Amino acid sequence: MKVANGSTSKGMTPNAHTTGVTPWTEMSSDEVASEEEEASISLDHDKYNILLFYLYHEISNTDDHLAFQRNLCSTLDLNGRIRISVEGLNVVLSGTIENLKEYEKQLCKDGLNQEIDVKSLDSKYCRLRKDLSASSQLFGHLSIKVTPDLVTLEDARFKSLDERSAAVHLSPSEWHEAILNSEKGDGIFIDARNIYESKVGYFASDNVPTLLTNTRRYSQLPQVLNDVAPALAGKHLYMYCTGGVRCEKLSKYMKYLIDSEEWKGEKPKGIYQLHGGIQRYLEQYGNDIDESVVNEGGDSQCLFKGRNFVFDQRRIDPQVGLGTVGKCVLCHSLHSDYDNGKSPNENNELRCCRCRVLLLVCNSCRDRVLTHGESEDGERKADTMVNVRVKLFCGGEKCVNEGNVLEYDLIEN
Repeated sequence: MKVANGSTSKGMTPNAHTTGVTPWTEMSSDEVASEEEEASISLDHDKYNILLFYLYHEISNTDDHLAFQRNLCSTLDLNGRIRISVEGLNVVLSGTIENLKEYEKQLCKDGLNQEIDVKSLDSKYCRLRKDLSASSQLFGHLSIKVTPDLVTLEDARFKSLDERSAAVHLSPSEWHEAILNSEKGDGIFIDARNIYESKVGYFASDNVPTLLTNTRRYSQLPQVLNDVAPALAGKHLYMYCTGGVRCEKLSKYMKYLIDSEEWKGEKPKGIYQLHGGIQRYLEQYGNDIDESVVNEGGDSQCLFKGRNFVFDQRRIDPQVGLGTVGKCVLCHSLHSDYDNGKSPNENNELRCCRCRVLLLVCNSCRDRVLTHGESEDGERKADTMVNVRVKLFCGGEKCVNEGNVLEYDLIEN
């Protein structure tokens, strides 16, 4: 594997995805054990799903729609995150499959005035992981907000993006065939996700290199694309993200960039995005993590390597790609579990002590380091013979985001 590194620095501000914690009241250990046992018995993994979809459709009165969403979710006992904008909806909810389907029906009928049907939502019903309790993977509260954009990318220069069409959408099978039939050097994957997502999984092919943008937040992507433009000239550009929403706007920006005076060289031959994102692709070509040997097995034709990072209480979707690509930031052994065998809602993840980005640290190295918010005398101090633990940084000994430098990778398999 050949990796070409690039970097850029233009006053970026560090940011990181954080996991919310549901408020709780103090209980005795017996009450806690009893409640956990009851939850594990009463909740059936197969009855619950995570619902994921985005919709670009004008919401004329966002405040009224917020009230509608809050009432509907409360009635159906659904929790999660909903972002409402005049340009549409971005939704991730957990609940029973029956109630999630009823949510879709009521949303289309009353919330969207029958202007959109359920099929057009293109919702993804995501299974729970079997290695964690069902209750630990469901959202504990509901967050509904009105936001300026579904995803934030543009600044004042890019307001014309809404007038542009998005990239050509390729279904998972069309995407798969296009990559397999691509001539070497004729195309390039563009990963539209953040660094902590691509660290555990990404698309890779012998004939198509992969651009890992390694951003800390989505709004940094234009800067990366500007800097790597020479590597994109004259190629087929294959963009992907988790579910598709980020590619909708990024592909519009790509068209803006190509038509601007900033673009030098030959224009790309085509711009494409994976319809339904990694989630849809792995539903068709991936493997169940509970039934496959991740390090060895999997469909040899699957073009996605590793695991699919998700922004819910599962952290990783149980549909996985081929092999393991994640590595411990300290010893570099294969490792793809940010939570080291625990549930994400236990907040056991490790983060850089400076920029707070999620980091992969294997179980063997865990006791050697202090993560963000942890002290030598803190509650999470490990039972170990090592007297001194060093602070953990995203670059090992130091924070690579210090100075707000973006470092992208171009991987040639």
